[in-house]
Amino acid sequence: MAIKVIIFDLGNVVLKFDMRIIARKMAKRFSLNEDEVFQFFFDSPLTHIHDEGRISSKEFYHRAMEKLGIKMDFTEFKKIWLDIFTENNDVTKLILSLSKHYKIFLMSNTNKLHFDYIKTKFDIIKEFDCVFTSYEVGKLKPHPRIYNAAIKKAYVAPGNIIFIDDRKELVRGAKKVGIRAIQFKNIKKLKQDLVKNKVRLT
Repeated sequence: MAIKVIIFDLGNVVLKFDMRIIARKMAKRFSLNEDEVFQFFFDSPLTHIHDEGRISSKEFYHRAMEKLGIKMDFTEFKKIWLDIFTENNDVTKLILSLSKHYKIFLMSNTNKLHFDYIKTKFDIIKEFDCVFTSYEVGKLKPHPRIYNAAIKKAYVAPGNIIFIDDRKELVRGAKKVGIRAIQFKNIKKLKQDLVKNKVRLT
């Protein structure tokens, strides 16, 4: 089946990001354990419900301050929380090229605070035909709901879609619903994998 829609993951594919930056800054400022702060923000039940849109960013901030036992105003928290992204220029150039021939979607496990900032900071977001975020869909990848939302909007069979993500378990989630999927490692390997799937790069 010919590829008609290409879905990109956001974090560490389209944009590089590093939650360690948040952990490092907060640990230094409040004399906390950096690894514990990192684990809390990257993979805790509170982060998950925030990324699924089940609590507001303000609620997330209040609960995070309480859990960590620190005090910081929301403006200062946002400054640290948001300053973790850089554009992956090789991937964004590829997206611009692919968009001449294919529908290009974005799918991300993210929260409203991060994504509102990303939309104002990185112009590449305007190039996507459709965007699926966990906080809007209400489920994180690899839950089938987020992949199925993309399939529904694509108006093509899952086999006509290819999904690109850096995390193996999220690639597996896409494959389970019939979407073709590639694990992103670097731009050279990505281009090779796309060519193997008969995707036109230029």
